[in-house]
Amino acid sequence: MAHAADSYVGRFHALLLSNTAYIGGLMLLWLFNPYDVKWLVVISLVLLSLGTSGDDILQDVLKDLVNDIDKSQDKNATRSLARATIWSRIAYVFGAISAILWVATDAVGGVQDVKDT
Repeated sequence: MAHAADSYVGRFHALLLSNTAYIGGLMLLWLFNPYDVKWLVVISLVLLSLGTSGDDILQDVLKDLVNDIDKSQDKNATRSLARATIWSRIAYVFGAISAILWVATDAVGGVQDVKDT
């Protein structure tokens, strides 16, 4: 994916393509029963692998953005890399928390109120 991004479409278009493929693969797994349609599992796994291949591009874009924002006098690459890693981990944690609170509760039937009768 990185070679195609550098040579043909550009980093931001490749990032958009990989994110769209990843979301499409997740939606296919979420909406359809994989036990009914076997080929759907293969398509969704291909889309998920295409989506995760854009992770290196995302890290590079994040490093460049953090490096461009840093206007301090003692700017160095190690600190910019550390800041990019922190922002990446924050996004990862928020994604995991939202998956636990939204998707996991939806899978078990959601939160239901218990009323005394």
